[in-house]
Amino acid sequence: MAGPVLDVGCGPGHWGDLIAAESGNDVIGLDASCRFLSAARRGFPSLRLVAGDLEQLPFGDDSVGGVLAWFSLIHADPEAVASILGEFTRVLRPTGSLLIGYFEGPAREPFDHAVATAYYWSADALGELLRSCGLTVQRASARQDPGIRRQGDLTAIFRS
Repeated sequence: MAGPVLDVGCGPGHWGDLIAAESGNDVIGLDASCRFLSAARRGFPSLRLVAGDLEQLPFGDDSVGGVLAWFSLIHADPEAVASILGEFTRVLRPTGSLLIGYFEGPAREPFDHAVATAYYWSADALGELLRSCGLTVQRASARQDPGIRRQGDLTAIFRS
């Protein structure tokens, strides 16, 4: 992958650290929560971390090779998701990739979550939004682990 990977909604930083260790890529973790960023700094002091908002990423156009949004869109108001995906596309380099993790269910339906209200998505609904932003879905999958909500993930490529 050409360029750094942006872990949006990085939380405590464990996924960004794993990606950096496994791939050797530079990883930048971004989160709006100071508490999560503090935990990430303590747990993974070598990880580059930035405070920021998914709707206004503090990075230039075409500045990252990949974006990881692992369950970071679930709390976004469904009306804002298209704009957020547009921001991901803005910072992605041509042929950059995006990986999204989400809870699968009736698209845009809210449910109670430990942190704040969350929203279900379907591969079709997210795929439509991704395509409208110039991304091509490469892979979609879903799984049901015992005792938790059905989870899905989508991988998409940006072709400018």
